[in-house]
Amino acid sequence: MKGYMFEGTAQEVIEAMTALQAASGGEATSDAVAAVAPTVAEEGEEKEFVSTEVARRVLNRRPLSREQLGVLKMLHAAFPQWVPAGKLQTAISYTPAQFAGLMGAFGRRFSHTEGYVANTWLFDAEWDYDVGAYNYRLPETVKAAMDAEKLA
Repeated sequence: MKGYMFEGTAQEVIEAMTALQAASGGEATSDAVAAVAPTVAEEGEEKEFVSTEVARRVLNRRPLSREQLGVLKMLHAAFPQWVPAGKLQTAISYTPAQFAGLMGAFGRRFSHTEGYVANTWLFDAEWDYDVGAYNYRLPETVKAAMDAEKLA
């Protein structure tokens, strides 16, 4: 699927990737998954993270899935260290495409929460050029929100 650029909601992107995979009989590649950008700042962009108050609303306004909670708990346990996307995917038994959808679900949850401020971020992430995937970590504000909500 090299050379394809996907645009749309996370669900639309996953459906498009799935359809292309089925048509080609192939697997998702890191190039295809990289096209499904996580909810992080662009490289070199100054990152401003969500406030603890809004992060608490993001975490408790609707029930978190088992997989969402698993990712959050792993990131919390590793704080302030980075966790590779592959390690998160393995821990929740998700494929790269499923993980991209999960991160998209976090993005939708975040952007549809009262108090959301455009250009703020729920996760800190950096691209690992050696493995061709993101590394993630929690900002201090989300860690504090998890502690306050007793999710860790």
